[in-house]
Amino acid sequence: MTRAPDLLTLDALSKRYKVGGGGLSPWRRATPMVHAVTDVTLSIARGEILGLVGESGSGKSTLGRLALLLEPPSAGRVAFEGRDLVGAGKPALRDFRRRAQMVFQDPQSSLNRSLTIGRILASPLAVHLPQLPRAQRHARIVELLEMVGLRCDMTGRYPHELSGGQRQRVGIARALAIEPGFVVLDEPTSALDVSIQAQIVNLLLALKERLDLTYLFISHDLRLVRYLSDRIAVMYLGRIVEVGPAAALWSAPRHPYTRALLAAVADARRAGDGSRELIGGEMPSPIHPPSGCAFHPRCPAAGPRCRRDQPELRDIGGVMAACHLYDGGVA
Repeated sequence: MTRAPDLLTLDALSKRYKVGGGGLSPWRRATPMVHAVTDVTLSIARGEILGLVGESGSGKSTLGRLALLLEPPSAGRVAFEGRDLVGAGKPALRDFRRRAQMVFQDPQSSLNRSLTIGRILASPLAVHLPQLPRAQRHARIVELLEMVGLRCDMTGRYPHELSGGQRQRVGIARALAIEPGFVVLDEPTSALDVSIQAQIVNLLLALKERLDLTYLFISHDLRLVRYLSDRIAVMYLGRIVEVGPAAALWSAPRHPYTRALLAAVADARRAGDGSRELIGGEMPSPIHPPSGCAFHPRCPAAGPRCRRDQPELRDIGGVMAACHLYDGGVA
């Protein structure tokens, strides 16, 4: 099947944060930096769901915010429909904000508790469609509530009066208020009870088909990502280490990190308690990332080359993987 044209392209994208708020001390030569995202090149085709997985601290949420330019990148390019948006003027960014939205992880903190549900849903309409008459604005709010499975009489209620699942439905409705084509879903079910998670997932799938949406779905739950996604990208310490079709990546992962993640899922399923330790050892500090392959301190197959050289993503049988095992060995 021919892949649809790319809707969003990230090119050599990086994000670094300074550590601490003071100036340089006389005895310190440089301000430490957190390397949150490093040299990520990734594309999302129109109409697809790209899943983004990795351990906590791998940079997934930061990459999601960079994709929407909610934070400025330290380096690299973000292009939407082929148009570079980094450094673009306010009109271009305003148009992009209307066409690309985000659903956040925790609906309790992402909704303004001092506003009613009606006012929360009216806010994006007021910003992007100020010319919309009051009656049409109200009709749109009612339509949004019905679209996400909520009653229209909820407009006068406050977020704390709703359940967690209802709040997340409001968050989804807010993201869809101005009819975007691209939505970043940042762990949209992780703060919800297991019984509610499936309802939200099914809602997201139904809305994708109904509204012809494109999703970047960020999650630590690999089974959920496999169920939802057309392709999966695996992130470790700020870098993409593997990306490919969901079925191929799940059945035959190439990168040792991906294999470890999937093995942990299988172990948890056999244990039957849902708990799992992903991988032995701890993720290195993003302030002092390892030389060479960032995964080498935890990788059972690591060799001298892994400690010395940073591997590049390359095609390994239809899946892109960054591992020296496939480009001449680790010696």
